[in-house]
Amino acid sequence: MADPPSRTKPRKARAGIYQSMHNSGYQNFDLSDEDFFDSDGNASLWPTAKTRISDAELLKLLSQAYNARSDLVKEWSGQIIVFEGGPPKGYALFRTVDLFVHGHPSGTYFRSVKGFVDHVHAIMTEKLDTCGCVVCVPR
Repeated sequence: MADPPSRTKPRKARAGIYQSMHNSGYQNFDLSDEDFFDSDGNASLWPTAKTRISDAELLKLLSQAYNARSDLVKEWSGQIIVFEGGPPKGYALFRTVDLFVHGHPSGTYFRSVKGFVDHVHAIMTEKLDTCGCVVCVPR
């Protein structure tokens, strides 16, 4: 399980990425940090009749889903990824019968946090123009 966010700001390892101050095998990312991550999210596309789930819950679910993808984690030296701070600007999790992530500029939503992982990885690696997620490249 990931270490809880520290009360003191962790030291910056490189743009938008923080080394955990308590556990050396972790990389902490604040995807809401617009100085480092250019998000394509659009809050004006959020649903108005659905219940918004906390950003903390989205980050927890996103950390679990991202770390389940060894093909993505290996790009960060195999370290456990911990998302903290906030989601990419313009993205939020909403409850219907299921949980959907809204905010993609196309107006299409991600049907699960697991489906959002590839898009988050494109944001993290600054490759949104070639994103191959299920929303950017419908199958």
